[in-house]
Amino acid sequence: MLSIRSVVEDTLREMGYGSSLQQHRIFGVWKEVVGPRISPHAQPITFRAGLLIVAVEDSMWLHQLHLFKHRILTDLRARLPEVCIRDMVLRVGAVRGVSGDQLPGEGSTSPEPRLGQEEREKIEEILSPLSDGECREVVGRILSRHLGKTAPSR
Repeated sequence: MLSIRSVVEDTLREMGYGSSLQQHRIFGVWKEVVGPRISPHAQPITFRAGLLIVAVEDSMWLHQLHLFKHRILTDLRARLPEVCIRDMVLRVGAVRGVSGDQLPGEGSTSPEPRLGQEEREKIEEILSPLSDGECREVVGRILSRHLGKTAPSR
């Protein structure tokens, strides 16, 4: 029996969203992996070609995470065996406060694209079979960004 998760993942991969899906998975487990004391000071900012880039608040946190790098990578790989994480690079940079389930890159630094009524209806039609709220939200965001980039200029 096929799970909705596998169907959605396969569909997203076929549509070219495989890397976005992997990135969201890493972002989703990051706080659990590093814990509540570290997560406000260090956040993944991108994942590409097996390389996880993490922004840290300052040089003290850079040093601290460097000490835990092996454990963090081991834990991420154990939780996400289907995601090939080769290495993690730590960089001092802006770390946005993440509240609740908000993912890095959301909010003021990544505005949602403006979509027309036709695009919004198309997204709703695609999302209608999905009953899982979290899955609907993630897939909806991916589709919104994709349609926002491919839509003709208004």
